[in-house]
Amino acid sequence: MPNLNTYHSLYSGRKEHVDSTRVQISTVSQELRMGLTVIADSGNAGLIYVGNSGVLAGTADDSCGFPLKADAAITIPIDDVSKVYAVASASESGTLYWTAL
Repeated sequence: MPNLNTYHSLYSGRKEHVDSTRVQISTVSQELRMGLTVIADSGNAGLIYVGNSGVLAGTADDSCGFPLKADAAITIPIDDVSKVYAVASASESGTLYWTAL
């Protein structure tokens, strides 16, 4: 496990109103050293799909993102938080929280 004291920046944020229109988790580019953890809010009613700029809500095998139900999380080894997108299942809206190093 890496020594977290060697990393100088911890970033975090929230993305509200994730719905059937794909959105970036963060529009601010942040260089990451270890990646990003995304957590779905406990009050979310439906699934939120997390992926790249082409992510869709479970509609195609090659573009379906990783589904997060309420209280679920995923850690993504990625170098910039602005490269991660989310979209919710058809009629649902939800909130995501994220933290990154």
